[in-house]
Amino acid sequence: MREYRAAFGASETVEGVSYFHENNIYRVPDSLSLEEAALVEPSAVAVQAVKDSGLRFGDTVAIFGAGPIGLLTIVAARAAGASRIVVADLSQPRLDLAKKAGATDIINSGEKDAVQTIRDLVPGGVDVSFEVAGVAPTFKQALDATKARGIVDVISIFARPIEWNPMQLTNTGVSVTASIVYTKKTFQQTINLIASGQLKPQDVVTSHIQLEEIVEKGFEALTKDKSQAKILVKLSGEK
Repeated sequence: MREYRAAFGASETVEGVSYFHENNIYRVPDSLSLEEAALVEPSAVAVQAVKDSGLRFGDTVAIFGAGPIGLLTIVAARAAGASRIVVADLSQPRLDLAKKAGATDIINSGEKDAVQTIRDLVPGGVDVSFEVAGVAPTFKQALDATKARGIVDVISIFARPIEWNPMQLTNTGVSVTASIVYTKKTFQQTINLIASGQLKPQDVVTSHIQLEEIVEKGFEALTKDKSQAKILVKLSGEK
């Protein structure tokens, strides 16, 4: 077993050393920028979800939740050959980002019935739905928006238990699967896909900040400003 050491420090008085197992280290190709490399990990979550869903070339897709992982799921589904990607969210700024990331249709679910709108756009329902919001209403909407014998893939983390009627599955034959992070194979595939230009996650980056700005322009901005998705922190000396 090999271990690799990395030193880090936020100031002259705060520093430390981290050790990493060689199995958790990946080589970054020369063709990959630092910005692209920073997006590999969250992109791998989306790539794993698309793989787990069994999405096929030409399938129609609905994504419930346009946060960072939801936006990256758009990118991954588009790269996998989805013919139509409908995204539902309560935030118009996030929906605008979804359109930029490659959504073919966006729905403000605070203004329109998301399920009915999706079924108007895709008669019979979509082939695959991704639940990326982590709340009961969107989980149930994902089930209702999916065609008979279609797939609902749950990516989100639910903060609390929910109640729902399993007859939603029995009545339609919809299957529910779930994704948790990614496999080593998927992580390496994500690196390769970004390096080759087949996966383009850069559109989800909304800001670049310096390390000393990480609280005000980083964490606080993500909490208060829905137009923010992925904020990248520049390394020391990086232009």
